[in-house]
Amino acid sequence: KPPEMADTPQPQATDRWVIGMGAALILLWVFLLLVFNTRERPSKHYDIKHPVYADTMKHGGDGTMRHSDLLLTGWAFGSAQFLFFTGLLAWATCLPRRSARPPRTWLFLLGGLLIEGAFTCLCWSYHASLRAPIEDFPGPFPPGLLWLLFGIWLTPGFLIAMYVMHFQVWIFSDADQEKFEQLKNEFSPVVSSSAAT
Repeated sequence: KPPEMADTPQPQATDRWVIGMGAALILLWVFLLLVFNTRERPSKHYDIKHPVYADTMKHGGDGTMRHSDLLLTGWAFGSAQFLFFTGLLAWATCLPRRSARPPRTWLFLLGGLLIEGAFTCLCWSYHASLRAPIEDFPGPFPPGLLWLLFGIWLTPGFLIAMYVMHFQVWIFSDADQEKFEQLKNEFSPVVSSSAAT
């Protein structure tokens, strides 16, 4: 392939990304509709006088009953969001494809799996705590909160680090800078002066 074509996106590769992101967006809407149509428990949760509990954490009633139906649909909806946004990041940085760049698709796949793994562990640990409340925490917080703090909040740092460390190669390279300067020089002075007024 000629050197001047090295930075040109491949139409076939672009079509695959468009189809993949479109499918992920449709999946996101499907799971959102499933969440909205998930039945609530108890079915008559309004216009009822709530009992007074000594333990303020029990004011919501039986957590297992209230959250059991939402566990699967909520996990699927959250997973679809991670898939969609990680895919958008990968799409933006993997195109145009340049042979000198590292295998970014696999790196973003790894970052997405890290986030998804932490989110799955968060959902599962919360569900397990509802079935059998944990008396002794494995650390300073309950397992679900630990996965939130050190899993969901920290794992995106992998993608952020890749973005920051490879910005001048993946996002805005020297070739991009040269192309930008070329476009500026080719910008019509007539259009420039009319836009300024």
